[in-house]
Amino acid sequence: MQEQRSVQSRLQAIADNLPCIIAFMDRQERYLFVNAFVTTEFGVKPHHLLGRTMREVVGDDFCKAHAPHVQAVLAGERVSFEGEGNLNKRDYYYQSVYVPAYNDAGEVDGFYAMSFDIADRKRVEMMMNEFVSMVSHELRTPLTSINGALRLVAAGVAGQVPDKAQELITVAMRNGDRLLHLINDILDLGKIASGKMEFNFQISPIGPLMQDAINTNKAYADQYGVTMICQEKYADLPVNVDRQRLAQVLANLLSNAIKFSYKGGEVEVTVELNLEKQRLKVIVTDHGCGIPPNFHSKIFQKFSQVDGSNTRKKGGTGLGLNICKTIMEKMDGSIGFTSTLDVGSQFFFELPLAVANTLYPASLIEAS
Repeated sequence: MQEQRSVQSRLQAIADNLPCIIAFMDRQERYLFVNAFVTTEFGVKPHHLLGRTMREVVGDDFCKAHAPHVQAVLAGERVSFEGEGNLNKRDYYYQSVYVPAYNDAGEVDGFYAMSFDIADRKRVEMMMNEFVSMVSHELRTPLTSINGALRLVAAGVAGQVPDKAQELITVAMRNGDRLLHLINDILDLGKIASGKMEFNFQISPIGPLMQDAINTNKAYADQYGVTMICQEKYADLPVNVDRQRLAQVLANLLSNAIKFSYKGGEVEVTVELNLEKQRLKVIVTDHGCGIPPNFHSKIFQKFSQVDGSNTRKKGGTGLGLNICKTIMEKMDGSIGFTSTLDVGSQFFFELPLAVANTLYPASLIEAS
């Protein structure tokens, strides 16, 4: 008994001196244990929290934001997430981990919660985002002028250009476009991080949006010797989207499909309708090299690129798909993919129909 008390005392001392809040809560979200760091963080003594529920301690708004994570951990999942809120009259940025606790019967009877203050990290991130955004804006203006001047020269406005010089101008324009694309991606990341990415929603049929994206990327496809094919079925179905942002998603999926297709290959753009869910699915299919299975879980992460000389040769920053994911979520949509190595890939996004559609019989319902 003495040895058990000694072990408990040591564990309590360790928990009290860790630089994070550690708590144990039962299924009713009542605090049964809290370490002493809660006093350092919020000036509250641990014993003042024991027996009280999370809602009583942190309030309705904070508790509502945590509800999905609590449900997940009580279902047996380990949950990690970041958030922010106002606690004890100050803004609080935190990273939390919830771990399920099991009883002798193997049932979840509560969960352990660890919460780390990440306010300093957030301040550094915001400062860095502001700096990158400022520099990117300053770079974009002169780069746009340079690209414009190069195109005028290439078009012969300043006189006939020798073939060798034309080749050099083409290389400069191509790399100028790549750099401008990178700057725009960085600016978009900054807008996403600050919550300032703006959307102008309009109800539009999906067909013309797809065709515009194909027309815009035709020169790029010609460069790789790839043909693009667009299915016209369901082209009249309306979606409520930001046309410019949807064009950005389509351009990214098309350019990736073209880039990783074999010369002489085809990229197909098709639409499927799920009448039951009132959603449509736009699919961009290539028959190229595919994506290695060990990379599937990372495909929508920032700066993600498949390892290997093939990807490095093709170029890219690994930002586009992460931005596409955010754009689709902001438009109440979703994005995903399937891929088989050396066979090809299908990238797709789903969007809700802008208005209920009853023009198609049940036999046309297609699973999404």
